[in-house]
Amino acid sequence: MPVSGAGHCWIALDYRQSAEPSVTWIDTERHTELALAPDFRSFVEGLTGR
Repeated sequence: MPVSGAGHCWIALDYRQSAEPSVTWIDTERHTELALAPDFRSFVEGLTGR
């Protein structure tokens, strides 16, 4: 489920492994994915420095 992005790059909630999604960076042009956080809470805490 895309959260933010434009064109070829997106930040998305990844539900493929669990009912609680991880946060993933997806680049559709380069066919790459990068795990940003194991869950949304950890992602937000990483942004706020908590």
